[in-house]
Amino acid sequence: DPARAEDPLADLRPVLGPGGRWLMVAGLLFLTAYAGGVVLVGLLGEHRGARDIDFAAFWGAARLALEGRAAAAFDQETLRAVQGLAPEAGPVSFYWLYPPGLQLLLMPLGLMPFWAAWLVFAALSLTAFAAALWRFARPVPLGAAFLFAAPAVILAFTLGQLALLWTAGVVAAFSAIAGGRPALAGLILALLTLKPQLGLLIPIALLARGRWDVVGWTLAGMVLVHGLPTLVFGAGYWSALAEQMGRTWARLAADGMPRELMVSPYALARLAGAAHGAAQALQWAVTALLALAVLHLWRQRRAFDDLPLGALLVASPAASPYAYHYEFALMLAGVIFLVRVGYGRAWLDRLLLLAGVPGLALVWTGPLAPLFALVPLAITGRLLAGAVPGGR
Repeated sequence: DPARAEDPLADLRPVLGPGGRWLMVAGLLFLTAYAGGVVLVGLLGEHRGARDIDFAAFWGAARLALEGRAAAAFDQETLRAVQGLAPEAGPVSFYWLYPPGLQLLLMPLGLMPFWAAWLVFAALSLTAFAAALWRFARPVPLGAAFLFAAPAVILAFTLGQLALLWTAGVVAAFSAIAGGRPALAGLILALLTLKPQLGLLIPIALLARGRWDVVGWTLAGMVLVHGLPTLVFGAGYWSALAEQMGRTWARLAADGMPRELMVSPYALARLAGAAHGAAQALQWAVTALLALAVLHLWRQRRAFDDLPLGALLVASPAASPYAYHYEFALMLAGVIFLVRVGYGRAWLDRLLLLAGVPGLALVWTGPLAPLFALVPLAITGRLLAGAVPGGR
């Protein structure tokens, strides 16, 4: 492919190459030091303030499932009591909002102390993320370094969120499709439906390529992924989940959720002063446009390559109204695939790369995350305009 032969960032490699090695070392040192701190706090006598992270929802739900009270995770007072959060946490709450299959998979973590469960989860997540992307990231300037040092990676790792595992799953699934293993791809995609809001564009990509075999295997996998846990926890779990989703959406509409940490067009519209209804309408309009863009980009490329997959990954966070800053791990993976096929030659595209990958560190200085919803929209627009040679 001529696009691969011509390095889009060749003039920056003398700067990015040595910088990447130092960045990777810094990222690994930070993650190691953070993990060591968590372990040390746990071994010396765990302080409940150490549990004030998102992983508290996973660990608490796992413990309730072990007690035979899986659906009780939807009751915030019950979940908070099991989480054992610090009293000074005040109104901070970490909600459980997932299908029964995820709770079943997390149950082994409920057998461990919080610090040990977090360590196992965070280490597995980072390992899966790096393993899935390593061979794709290595030829990209700073690509391998950002697998350990990008702000979204650090956020997902420290908070104990699913973004790294979810991104690894998408890459693994489409690698399986490219390798002629539709059954494996379908099973992985079925597992991704345990957090379905990030996968709104995946069916569009599959249908654009006419991959009904993968769709069939995904549906079959969903019967297993959701059916078996339903037999374990009971059908009433789903009605409790539906009620929790309704409460969560009501909290979002009533400013009861941390929208300042979201990276969706909905959150951006609310930040700009729009009412809930108008912001919701804007979100679904943007989601529809992104779906059309993914449909177009996947239909025009006859061979399976990095451009359509990169577009899918970049657009996915903006397609969901309920996407947080750590879910820009998907964006990072998408950028890696796009640079591999030539994205980044124009200075405008380089500025978008700078904003979308390291720029997310700005969220630590103020409520700026919703502004980053513009980045995947701009990159998708540039792809449609032909920013990648041969991509139109």
